[in-house]
Amino acid sequence: MQKHTSSKIREYAESLSIAFILAMIIRCFVLEAFKIPTGSMEPTLRGDPSEGDRILVSKFYYSVYDPERWDVFVFYCPDPDKLDKHYIKRLTGKPGETIRIHNGNLYVNGKLARKPPDVQQTLWRKLADEKMITEAELLYRLNKAREGGGVEHAASGPILRWPAGTYIVEYEEQLRLLENHTPIDYVYASSKRRAESALPKKIDVSRVGPEMFEIGRRGGANFRQWYAAWLKERNDADPGIRELNDRYLSDMPGLLKSGTLKTWDLQGFEVQDDGSLVAVDDSASASYLRRIADGRFSDHMEWITDNRFAWQDSRVGSGRSSVGDIKLLLDLSLPEAGGTWSAATQSYGMQFEASLSMAADGKAKLKLKRDGQEVGSDSGELHHGPGSAKLKVTLTNVDGIYTATVGDASGADAAGSVISVAADYRNEQTPDDKPSTVQFHATKGAALDNIELWRDVYYSKMTPRSLEGKPDWGKDATYVLGDNEYLALGDNSTNSRDSRDWGPVPSQNIVGKAFFILTPPRRLGFME
Repeated sequence: MQKHTSSKIREYAESLSIAFILAMIIRCFVLEAFKIPTGSMEPTLRGDPSEGDRILVSKFYYSVYDPERWDVFVFYCPDPDKLDKHYIKRLTGKPGETIRIHNGNLYVNGKLARKPPDVQQTLWRKLADEKMITEAELLYRLNKAREGGGVEHAASGPILRWPAGTYIVEYEEQLRLLENHTPIDYVYASSKRRAESALPKKIDVSRVGPEMFEIGRRGGANFRQWYAAWLKERNDADPGIRELNDRYLSDMPGLLKSGTLKTWDLQGFEVQDDGSLVAVDDSASASYLRRIADGRFSDHMEWITDNRFAWQDSRVGSGRSSVGDIKLLLDLSLPEAGGTWSAATQSYGMQFEASLSMAADGKAKLKLKRDGQEVGSDSGELHHGPGSAKLKVTLTNVDGIYTATVGDASGADAAGSVISVAADYRNEQTPDDKPSTVQFHATKGAALDNIELWRDVYYSKMTPRSLEGKPDWGKDATYVLGDNEYLALGDNSTNSRDSRDWGPVPSQNIVGKAFFILTPPRRLGFME
């Protein structure tokens, strides 16, 4: 009996040993999981020390295929002080190339580098839509209610007092979550859970107050402890926050209207309860009020507070450069008798205007002008049957090409035509940092709904470095790569330590290609 038991134990031990060895072989040579601790790759990867994405990396991929531009890859940091640390960035430059950053775009050996469609889709960063306006307005009201301890009601809606400076840290955390399209209910639960998990067993919460604010701003060593305690104090001190949340979420028309009015300058448009804009005269116009810029937080939320700060490398600058690469999506309804609509966007010192005219018989014509001169047109039958024409409009200005596309959005089987026109200016040298604007024009009866504004990744310039063997690294925002050297940049450029800072990545430092998000479950899937 004893001999039989010993045999079983040995069998189990051998099985466990083999399993362990196989696991180590897989981990060392095939696949390995990594946790994303920072936000340097947002929005592609969500970073956080406790709740960041967990990704799967293929270690054998680059044994079969060469590294390609736009890959998300893991490597050992080439910084002499961080040689044992894994970093994850996007591969943007290959051996022997000269990379220059200009207007947030990458120029490879003097030519603008265009991103593949699947990568571009990943890199779009949403600035505004009706849902985000609602959430931003909700935060605006909630934080004012917190600061004032109550709400004063007037005929035009709630009047709430401006928040104190010490509330800005919580704003920043909440806005980061919202920018990454996190549901509003999750924002507060996440803030509280993070605070409680990071909070030491014993801490003098009485010291958490205005006098600690400057410590947090400076990002001192005890910032995490202070931030956690501060968040917990705020949550404990405001037991009615969920009641406020529920109350204002139920006021959806008020949220949509007030948020929309703070985001658009409307002339001849009326805001409906569902957030759509309806033209009430033949010369209606709507101008986007926010500055379209890079940086960590969505710029349509600037009006929430005028005392923001962002954790970023001071050598990158303010993170407030104008972004010209944008995308507009909207649902457009034109009256049965026909009508016109146009969108004008100003980027890189040039103006593009896409105009659509719809005849009563459903025939549509799309024209594209650049600086007042027509550069292309297309026409087609987009609408069939009675009622207003329901259209889906997409305008993109990215990587040196402007594209306007209009299609039927009614779901009617007889319809389904798409018209599109484009203008390519990739080989032109665009001026530096010209402010971007968005403006709509429409005739009476036209309705705009589900308006979304997105911006492309914006690669920021950084103060030049003097590296060993590369004394002019980053001069004129230019990076010259030698043999077996790669340029690695973060998608969240103003908040990323990358090759701009510590130089190129040698080929021997590359660990593998990231290809799959394991957790959280809501983000499960392959990545680009």
